[in-house]
Amino acid sequence: MLKLASKYLKKVLSNELLKLDFIETTEIKKIKETKFDLGINIDSFQEMPKQVIFGYINNLFAKTKNVYIKNPVCKYPSKLLGIKQTKKYDVFSLGYMTEVADIFNEVQLNIMRKIYAERYRPSHNHKIVKASPSNLFTYYQHILYNYRNYEVTQLRI
Repeated sequence: MLKLASKYLKKVLSNELLKLDFIETTEIKKIKETKFDLGINIDSFQEMPKQVIFGYINNLFAKTKNVYIKNPVCKYPSKLLGIKQTKKYDVFSLGYMTEVADIFNEVQLNIMRKIYAERYRPSHNHKIVKASPSNLFTYYQHILYNYRNYEVTQLRI
């Protein structure tokens, strides 16, 4: 996906792309003191083992001024969507959000959203600037963190 996103952005952004660094998973540990303006993770943490997420957060996002994350706030059983039981894979152990909740129950989702916000906080120095459920799938949460000493000049989620 990183290669696809990189090629797409080269076409639509031209010179603006020079400001972007695409970092492969294998490259994260090589980053030492660099500070980034924005780190993004969308719809993939729930599919990663915890140790991979830990690497992203501690080696990249903790060094980033602003971090935007959008992922599911919980796991859910397939029967909730009317899907018959299929071969069960180990997806319920992946990601930081392994709790199972009813994705149609706003009370349960609000509880999960608070847990999600804390678990994915890049560091104790990052504060939550804005958090909101996704309009299309409300069990997904948009969240923007900001390193306490930096000011966010514009925000649209």
